[in-house]
Amino acid sequence: NLASYNGKLIKSSAAGSGVYLVENGIKRAFNSAEALYSHRYTWANILTVSDTVMANIPTGPTLGINIAAYTGKLIRSSSAGSGAYLVDTSTRRPFDSADAFNSYGYSWNSIITVSDIVMADIPVGAPLGVR
Repeated sequence: NLASYNGKLIKSSAAGSGVYLVENGIKRAFNSAEALYSHRYTWANILTVSDTVMANIPTGPTLGINIAAYTGKLIRSSSAGSGAYLVDTSTRRPFDSADAFNSYGYSWNSIITVSDIVMADIPVGAPLGVR
């Protein structure tokens, strides 16, 4: 019964199979390991299914980063020279200067480093100036 897979993570036993979340009768691939983690899943949650089961569940759009997992956080890329961003509900907003960052009362030590994949999946929003 394919409905029993709703809400579950699945992958095929074939080497290199992607990981999919089954929602409302469709399977949606995660576009990265970071996307899987941002949706609060781990590798331990994944069920291996037969190729027949995999083929019989229609494929839907891919799942990217869950921005809500980063909302309210300060992030920067692991790439050298990356500035700090504040993540709101739909974008990452750069600070237009160190003075702007400091005017919000944030600590430089509270910035978390994320992968380039995470940065690419969160659209850039309007810069934050001194308040």
